[in-house]
Amino acid sequence: MKKARLILTASMLSMLAFTSVTMISCKKDEDKTCPLGKEGDDCEILSRDKFIGIWDGTDECTSGDVSYTMTIDTSSTTTLNVIISNPSAYGDEIKVTGNLTASNVVTLTNVDVSGQRTMSGTFTVNGNTLTTDYVITPSVGEADHCTGTFTKQ
Repeated sequence: MKKARLILTASMLSMLAFTSVTMISCKKDEDKTCPLGKEGDDCEILSRDKFIGIWDGTDECTSGDVSYTMTIDTSSTTTLNVIISNPSAYGDEIKVTGNLTASNVVTLTNVDVSGQRTMSGTFTVNGNTLTTDYVITPSVGEADHCTGTFTKQ
C-alpha cells in the first residue's frame, strides 16, 4: 500500500510539473519586440500603414512658410519604404522614397527633389498628425531648413 501511495504521489507531482511547464510555455510573451516595420500584439501590423494617406499642412522654412498637400503611398520595393508625392510643395510629379527608421519615423537622406536640390530629414507620425523636420540643399546657394505640421485627411 505504501508503494502504491508513493507511486500515486510521484505521478501527481509529475503531472503537476508538466502542467506548470505547459502553462508557462503557453503564456503570452508580454515583452515581445517586433522587428522594424512591424507592430501589434502578434507583429501583424505594418508600421508604415500609419503614414499612408493624404496630409494637409504648413512648413515653416527659413525661406518662408508654405501650405500644401502631400500624399504618402506604399512602396512596392519593401515594407520599410514609402513614396512621398509633392514633398515641400515641389509638385505632384516629384516623388521621393522615405525609409522607415523607427515605428513612427520615416527618414529621407539626400533624395533628389529636382532643380539640383536634395532633401534630408524626418517625417514623424503621431496619430493623425505628421511633423516634418528637413533641409533642402541646393547645389549652389544656402540650404533651406523646414519644420511643419500636417493633418491626415
